[in-house]
Amino acid sequence: MSTVYPVVAIDLDGVVCDFARRFAEIARAEGFAVPDGYVPRDWHFSDVLTRAELDRCWRAAMAVEDFWLTVSPYLDSLCLRNLFGDFQVYWLTARSQSAGAPLLWQVQTWLKRARLGGEEWGARHSTTVIVGRPNEKAAVLRAIGAKWFVDDLAETVQWCADMAPECRSLLLDRPWNASAEGVPRVASLKEFVQMVRAARAAEGDPCADVS
Repeated sequence: MSTVYPVVAIDLDGVVCDFARRFAEIARAEGFAVPDGYVPRDWHFSDVLTRAELDRCWRAAMAVEDFWLTVSPYLDSLCLRNLFGDFQVYWLTARSQSAGAPLLWQVQTWLKRARLGGEEWGARHSTTVIVGRPNEKAAVLRAIGAKWFVDDLAETVQWCADMAPECRSLLLDRPWNASAEGVPRVASLKEFVQMVRAARAAEGDPCADVS
C-alpha cells in the first residue's frame, strides 16, 4: 500500500522570510529615512516611500548579487519542519530574478541554509515553485492538489480561496494585513502546523501527531 502525502503549500516572503527587514535595509542604503525596526503597513511601504522611491529600491535590491540569499528567516519558521515526513511541502513564492545565480538555485540554497530544505533536514518531500505574480498561485494550488496554503497577502489568500476552493487558504497575521476583513486567518506558523496535523488526524491517520 502506497503512502499518501497530503500537499501543503507555503509562501516565503512575509511568512518564512523576513523580506520587510531586508528591504528596509536596502531603502536606507539608498538614502531614504526608514527607521530601524520599521514594519510596513502594506507591501508598498507607502508610509515611508513614494511609488517612485519604492521602484528605485526594488531595482537596487535586484542589483544585489544573490539578493535572495541575504534575507533572514523568521525565528518561528523552523516549526514548519514538523510537516516534513508526513506531508508534501511546496514552497510557493512570487519572486523576481536578482543579479547572481539563477533564482531557483537561490531559493533552494536559502531553504537548505535555513534548515528547511534538503534531505539532511528531512525535507525530501519538499518542492519549490516560483510564479511571476501572486495571483498565479491559485492555478498552482489546483495543479498540485494542495489541501492547505498559508500566505501573508490578503488579496492572494482571497483569490486562492475563490479560485482553488478545494484548498484551505489562510492568511498569516502580519502588521501589513491587520485591516483585511473576511479572510480566514492563523495567528502563527505554529498554529498553522497544528491545524494541518489536526486535520490529518481527524481523517484517521495514525501518523498525524498534533503535539
